[in-house]
Amino acid sequence: MAGNRKVAVGGRGDDRLSDLPDGILEHVLSVLPAADAVRSSVLSRRWLRAWAHAPALNLSDERLQDRFLGFAREVLARYGAPDVPALNVTLGCESNLGPAAATAWLRDAMERVVSSVSVSVMAPGPLCPLTLPRGLRAKSITLVPSGISFQHGPLVLPGPDAPTSFGALTELSLSRVRLQERVRPLGEFLSSCCPRLRKLLLSKVSGGLVAGGGLRLWPLVLHLDMLEELVVDRVESFNKLQVVSANLRVLGVHSCFGSVSQWGIYTVVEISAPRLEHLSFLNGSHCIRCLSGLLFYLPGNEFGSTSAELDHVPQLPNIRVLSLRLVAILRFINCPIAPIIFSFLKRCPNLTRLHIDLSMLHQFSRLDPEYLTGSGWKACRDQLELGSLREIRISGFTGTDCEMELADVLFGVGVARPALERISIALFPQVRQGMNGSPVCCVGATSPAFKRMPMSFPQLLRHMDSIGTKMKAQFPLVGGYWETVPRKELTWTRTC
Repeated sequence: MAGNRKVAVGGRGDDRLSDLPDGILEHVLSVLPAADAVRSSVLSRRWLRAWAHAPALNLSDERLQDRFLGFAREVLARYGAPDVPALNVTLGCESNLGPAAATAWLRDAMERVVSSVSVSVMAPGPLCPLTLPRGLRAKSITLVPSGISFQHGPLVLPGPDAPTSFGALTELSLSRVRLQERVRPLGEFLSSCCPRLRKLLLSKVSGGLVAGGGLRLWPLVLHLDMLEELVVDRVESFNKLQVVSANLRVLGVHSCFGSVSQWGIYTVVEISAPRLEHLSFLNGSHCIRCLSGLLFYLPGNEFGSTSAELDHVPQLPNIRVLSLRLVAILRFINCPIAPIIFSFLKRCPNLTRLHIDLSMLHQFSRLDPEYLTGSGWKACRDQLELGSLREIRISGFTGTDCEMELADVLFGVGVARPALERISIALFPQVRQGMNGSPVCCVGATSPAFKRMPMSFPQLLRHMDSIGTKMKAQFPLVGGYWETVPRKELTWTRTC
């Protein structure tokens, strides 16, 4: 409530609280339990109904027991505005968890909130099934509908058959929740109804139980461009985790996948996040079998090299398929790329298929002799235990000396790759001659910088033609043969 209400104050002359401006007085009341805030009305006319304008209502059944529902309804009915800035509800009495009337009241109350909603159950049992309304205006929602970890509270998502909007939601935290996903999967709901979501925390979330007590496996597929932070903690029943976000910076996957591994099931993890700065897998990472689409934004140092070792990436012994796309721009050409590749490869010793995409590297970055180098790159190649590797694919290959060193680490002379069956190398760029005789990128090739490269079209063609000859001479792999599609692709296939 804006301004100061000039109301006579009764009582002692040292009542300084009553002399506070309205905003400060209402803030004080917002940190008290609602029952105490309501009782403050008896202090004086200055306090009369001041609680009804507090920016937060804190409702708890700690001292109300079975009278909680009636009190909560009365508080909301007497609140001084149709919109409630913040609502915090804590339930510790089991008698308030079971009646459907409690969750119906809670659903209606949440619809009035415009800032933050927090619901926490402290009692041993779970809250009666809580059905989210079709629309909420709150910016932040925290739901903990169960007081114990092994009996999660059921949460029912609104179905897709009618318009649903959570357009203001930026932060969502779900803990100790059992999802009722018969109508709509969580990922589909968040991706379609929460376009502004920036922070998502899922802790001890399950997809429900099947007959016989077995796990109900469920995928989490998120396509959220605004998402900046995702933490998944102790979620046991994922069979797929897919995240596509242009702004994701923090991804934490902690103590997940343990139960599915006991059933002999592996989890597929697909991440597309070009601005990802921090990735952590704590416990359970050995259950990940397919990891693809990882994009990291690792800015270099314009005035000197910077370490790009990915020390926070764990060992991933069950990864069979790995796809790396490397992106560099002119301003960051001093970011060493080789350590990034090496860091991933040494953490995935049982790979069967490997794809490294170089096509997004800036053309001027390629001209820098340091762009694909790193200390100990060649010396450490014997540390890559890739005895199961069957297929290697490199896209965007231009045949620079540094890229030849990369090929040497992967399948050079003396490198033990007993299972290797196929190597395919797609050349970059695909070009045609322009009107003025200069090289022009075809559809699918990138960068205006390519047009400014100091190389004529005939020179470029001669260079691309030389790549096949150079590869065959430097990598005379026994037991197979090289084939060349001129200026497009090189392949090696094992024959014995």
